Amino acid sequence: MFIPVVELNPHTDKDMRIDAMAPLIENGTIRFRRDQQDAVRHVHPAPQGQHDDIPDVIEMAVSMVRKFVKAASLALTIPGKPATA
Repeated sequence: MFIPVVELNPHTDKDMRIDAMAPLIENGTIRFRRDQQDAVRHVHPAPQGQHDDIPDVIEMAVSMVRKFVKAASLALTIPGKPATA
């Protein structure tokens, strides 16, 4: 199985990006399995500085999914092109 690795270079403050995930976690958009308690400890409350790599990676993944979903929905609504399922 080939999984492409892409370097990400966020252009916004890490702490701000991590803090922006709080509503998504609180409203259940982002959920963690029971066996992911280590990730939960790192995300809530979001640490400042030390041990903030896990929430940072989660935020980058969420950001990538949002971009993918947005691009896919735009591709489905291009005028003159049939919608694909």
